[in-house]
Amino acid sequence: MTIEKRFFIGILAMMLVPMLLSSCGKKDPAQELLRQYQQGERSFMGQEFNGIDLTGAVVQYTDFMGARFTDANFSNANLEGTVFSNGSLQGANFAGADLKGSSFAGADLRGANLSGADLSTAVLYGADLEGADLSGAVLYKSDLRTVNLRTARMDGANLEGARLNGARVGDEQLATAGSLKGATMPNGNKHK
Repeated sequence: MTIEKRFFIGILAMMLVPMLLSSCGKKDPAQELLRQYQQGERSFMGQEFNGIDLTGAVVQYTDFMGARFTDANFSNANLEGTVFSNGSLQGANFAGADLKGSSFAGADLRGANLSGADLSTAVLYGADLEGADLSGAVLYKSDLRTVNLRTARMDGANLEGARLNGARVGDEQLATAGSLKGATMPNGNKHK
């Protein structure tokens, strides 16, 4: 082997060995979060979990205020009573998730998938749901005041008793909802 080849292999080894060693000690963020949750931790405020996969996980009554979950997967997860207020959740997948009583106040949910999710009594006050998919979602008695729902899909969504005061949403979108019975409309009038 020539000196040039040995030199090149030596340089390559110096670059690769530290990378390989550091990646061996990395933990799966989903497993680490669930481990901490199982040990009783309930506050993950301001942390970054972009792209995390918590499909089907049970993480109830936990504080993720201000946390970042861009493109995270929470499909079919039980997140009842969890706080995502002021969080960054663009493109997150909450399809079929249990989000009863959760808080998304001021959260960025642009392009999120909330289809078939149960958001009964959830607080979404001031959240940005532009382009989100709420088709088939249950928003029974949810707080949707001042929410941005522009271009959001609402086909078959249950908005019974929801508060939509000041929400930015089109009449054509509301017309596709499954139920608006008793909802307070964006103009402040009650729907019959």
